Amino acid sequence: MDFNQLIFLIIICWSSLALLWLYIKFQRRNLPTFEQALSMYRKSSENLSLLLEEQSEYLNKSITNLIQERDRLLEDYDKSDKTLH
Repeated sequence: MDFNQLIFLIIICWSSLALLWLYIKFQRRNLPTFEQALSMYRKSSENLSLLLEEQSEYLNKSITNLIQERDRLLEDYDKSDKTLH
């Protein structure tokens, strides 16, 4: 066995040890069960839907305010003696 083959064997051994360590580390994580994950996603989707409702209400209110302001501004220039040039 020459030097290159020995280095190659050492590199393969160390990389397999590193992969084995990563696999063991991954297996020891405390992952939630499928039901727990579903309940977490359900809660987050409910929170997101509430936030979206609040945001849409705010946007609708802003739109109505802007429409009213536009109408008010247009009323000022609709008079016959006032013209916009």
